Amino acid sequence: NFCLPTQLSSNDTTATVAGGVITYQQNDDISMDQEILQISLSNITVHYKFTNHSNKDISTTVAFPLPPSPVTLYDTNRVLADWDDTHHAYDYIDHALGIRDWGHHSPLSDRTKSQAFANFKTVVNEDKESQRHKSHKMKIAAIDENGKDITETLKHNHIPLSASYIGGYMEEPIIHHYPELKKKLTDLGLLNENDLPKWQTHITYLWDQVFPSQKTLSVSHSYAPHPGDFWMSSDKIPATIDDIELHHRDLDSQGKPENKKLSDYNISKQDIPTLLKLFDKTAFQKNKEKFKGNKNITYRVQEVQYILTTGANWKGPIKSFRLEITPPTKTCRVFASFDGTLKKAKNGNYVFEAKDFKPTKDLKILFLEPKISGF
Repeated sequence: NFCLPTQLSSNDTTATVAGGVITYQQNDDISMDQEILQISLSNITVHYKFTNHSNKDISTTVAFPLPPSPVTLYDTNRVLADWDDTHHAYDYIDHALGIRDWGHHSPLSDRTKSQAFANFKTVVNEDKESQRHKSHKMKIAAIDENGKDITETLKHNHIPLSASYIGGYMEEPIIHHYPELKKKLTDLGLLNENDLPKWQTHITYLWDQVFPSQKTLSVSHSYAPHPGDFWMSSDKIPATIDDIELHHRDLDSQGKPENKKLSDYNISKQDIPTLLKLFDKTAFQKNKEKFKGNKNITYRVQEVQYILTTGANWKGPIKSFRLEITPPTKTCRVFASFDGTLKKAKNGNYVFEAKDFKPTKDLKILFLEPKISGF
C-alpha cells in the first residue's frame, strides 16, 4: 500500500483501506457512463452513472477525496482556500471555551450548518423507484512534505491532525496558546522555522457500495466548496495578460511559492482584450479618483478547485461529461484551467461538454468580478 498522494482527486474512485492507509485502485469492470458536474462558489453537485459490465455483483469501497489543506507562507491574516473541516471544528470549540474570542457565540451545532463546513452528502439511485442517502465515513490523514503518512505518529502524541488548526487560519496560530503543544511538535521535528506544521491534512469520504451485475447505478454528491480568495493587480497598463499579477500566499507541496499566472487558465482570444481593458487609462483614472492616487489597480478573484484525473480509474473514458459553472453575478467572468474550453450559455452559465472524455489535467476555476477593489 502507498500513502495518499499530494494532489487528491474529487472524482469518485474505488479504494482499499489497510492499516489506516487508503490505496486507490483501477477498476476494469465498472464504467463511468456519465458525469454532470455543476459548480458555483457556494455549492458543488456531481451526478454519475456507473455500469457494472461483469457477470457478478461487485462490492467495493468508494472514495471521494477533497483537495488537501493548503500550505501557506507565514501570515496569519492570509486569505486562501481551506478544505479542512477539522480545523473549523477545533476553532469553533476554542471560541466556545473562551480560548480565543471572535465575537460570535452560536452553538457548534449551528456552525456545522454554515458555509464553513463541506456538508458532504451522497445519494444513490439503485433503480428508478429507490433513492437513498448513503452514510459515509470521513478519513483524516496527515501527510508530511516527503509524502509520508504521519497520522499515527500525531495520534500517538495526542496532536490534532489539522495542519490549518495548528498553523492558524485567518487568526493567531493555536500553538501560541498551548506552549506544551509547540514543544511537543518541535521535539518531533514537525514545525518549520516559522513554527508552521510540516504536513498537510487530507480528508477523504468513504462508503461501501454494491454495483449490481449488468446494471447501471446513479450516484450523486453535493457539498460546499471553500473558494480560495486572492487578488489581481497591475501598477501599469499591461501589454499581455502575464503582465497582470495574481497575488496569493499559497505554497506548493514542497514549500515553494506557487507561480500563478492568468495564462494558466484557458482564456480565449476574445477575452484577452476584456482583461487588458480592466487596466487601461480609464481604469487608472477611476482608481485614482476612488482611492486617492493608489498606484495599483486591484480586483478580488476567487478560485475553486476540482481535480478530475481519477475519472480515468474506471473502465474506459467518461462516456458523457458535462461541466456547468454558475457565476455569482451577471457581471462575473469565469475562466478555467482544464482539458476543455468553456462556452457561455444563454442563461449566463459557462458550459463544457464532451463524449469519451478522459481528463489528464485538474480543474481550477477563476471567478473574476470586474469591479475595482480597495483591497
